[in-house]
Amino acid sequence: MESPSTLAVRDEDPMILTVAQNDLVYIKDEPVATPLLVERLLPQLDLRDYEAVFVKGDAEVPYGRIIHVLDVLERADIHRVALVVQPEDQGP
Repeated sequence: MESPSTLAVRDEDPMILTVAQNDLVYIKDEPVATPLLVERLLPQLDLRDYEAVFVKGDAEVPYGRIIHVLDVLERADIHRVALVVQPEDQGP
């Protein structure tokens, strides 16, 4: 996985995967069962030269589920992956 400081979102339409609780991963807005993720993702990556695949998780998704998706990507030789994080609300 690349260091966050080395990956810049240069693409107006970045490849974003959202890990959901129900064993689905959304490729942009398209739901895909995790076992089919690589099969559905690779053709899209081949069509465009994405800087990276950005992975984010729903707030309620267990950490282990996100790690599983990262592992699936790694085994498919998709190495330019970055995690999308949102800072916690700092409050007053």
